[in-house]
Amino acid sequence: HSTNEKELSSIIKKYSDEMNSYRIARSIMNDISNNRMNTTFDLKKSVSNVVKGKFTVKSLSRVFQAIRIHINDELNSLTKALDNCVKYLSKGGRIVIITFHSIEDRIVKKFFKHEAIDCICPKNIPICVCDKTATLAIITKKPIVPSNLEVKKNPRSRSAKLRVAERI
Repeated sequence: HSTNEKELSSIIKKYSDEMNSYRIARSIMNDISNNRMNTTFDLKKSVSNVVKGKFTVKSLSRVFQAIRIHINDELNSLTKALDNCVKYLSKGGRIVIITFHSIEDRIVKKFFKHEAIDCICPKNIPICVCDKTATLAIITKKPIVPSNLEVKKNPRSRSAKLRVAERI
């Protein structure tokens, strides 16, 4: 898959909220055009040329994550998986999702909310015409997050959010 500077900047911004997305994209595209982009270490160097100091590691993580999410089409895959889970989940069965990224969590949260309501008709229509019925009951109103002790034992858990819903 080939891309241009504007598209790459958009991908980085959309999937990571990285403030320096435009400058990072310019650096990466410059290194690509000069045949200096062959490994992940080259990508690391390209991002590090833009982001300095204490935010370097965070920016590197964000950029790698954004590219991975885009290339693997992870958000679309998540949406499809959620749809399929509900189709095959027996009454009383539970769907438990752990997310590690705010965009993923937002998708799961909206999906659970949408599946937990009976009618999606506009408010100005007095009678329901959509025939939508709730398929899920949300068990966790707020996501379950790791305790400080868990994060201390397992730093990778720090961004994890667990949500649970039950088939009705």
